[in-house]
Amino acid sequence: MLTGSFLDWAWHAYMPTGEFDEPLLDLTRAALENLPPLTIVTAALDPLRDEGEAFAVRARDAGQSVSFQRFEGMIHGFAGLPQPPAAAAKAIDFVGRSLAKALHR
Repeated sequence: MLTGSFLDWAWHAYMPTGEFDEPLLDLTRAALENLPPLTIVTAALDPLRDEGEAFAVRARDAGQSVSFQRFEGMIHGFAGLPQPPAAAAKAIDFVGRSLAKALHR
């Protein structure tokens, strides 16, 4: 569903100038102060998994509140598939609980 060649196309469509080191695009360069609580969900078979997980670690290391969960065996966008796997309900529940916790701080 999400391939390396599609990601290359998407990055160039999003940033045609090729300035991929822009902090708003490359979260490894973004400032992490004053962020709201973060909820990060990754899918084990997603080409963007490593970036999402590295961002979660970086944000936690910067002292931010991070709720994180990886869903094994899942692909990018699994929670929005027309016939979602059982893990989709678990992911949506995780995001909902994380949001409720953040809003009630």
